Amino acid sequence: KGVTNMPFEKWVFYRTTHLRQSIYYPQLERWFQFFPREQVLVICAEEMFADPRAAIARVQTFLGVPYYNHTDD
Repeated sequence: KGVTNMPFEKWVFYRTTHLRQSIYYPQLERWFQFFPREQVLVICAEEMFADPRAAIARVQTFLGVPYYNHTDD
C-alpha cells in the first residue's frame, strides 16, 4: 500500500517521524558534544546530487587527503 492508503493515525506517525529526521540540528548538537565543529563536515544531499564530484572534492579537502579525479570509467 502507498502512503495515501494508510490509516490516518499511521500516516501522522509516518509524517512526523520523517519531519523529525529532517531536523538536523539536534542530531548535530549531539556530535558537537564530542567533536569540535571544525572536525565535522556537513554536506546537504542536494549538494551531492547537484554536483557529486565537487562534493567529493570538498570531502577530500576537508579530510586532507590527496585529490583523486573520479571518472565515470
